[in-house]
Amino acid sequence: MKIDTVIDIARCKKTPVYTRLAHVLMGYKKIYGEETIEEMYVPPDWITINRDNEEYGCYRKFNRVPNSGRSTYNAFREILFDLSVGPYDAT
Repeated sequence: MKIDTVIDIARCKKTPVYTRLAHVLMGYKKIYGEETIEEMYVPPDWITINRDNEEYGCYRKFNRVPNSGRSTYNAFREILFDLSVGPYDAT
């Protein structure tokens, strides 16, 4: 999926956190030159984050972009979760 899609969704939300997320993602594209969300993701076998004796993947370099913090990252994950699951639960 394109980063531009997530930027457009963040702009539609019109809250300060999502506005900041849109600016962070635009900065990310400019700094690292990546175009898709898949390029941002690092699977657990490349980078290890140990929490509760489990390995998790992460979105690399996201915390190195100016003005990105925990709330911005959580908004990013929320948008990705909504896109992967959809607005309605099938169960």
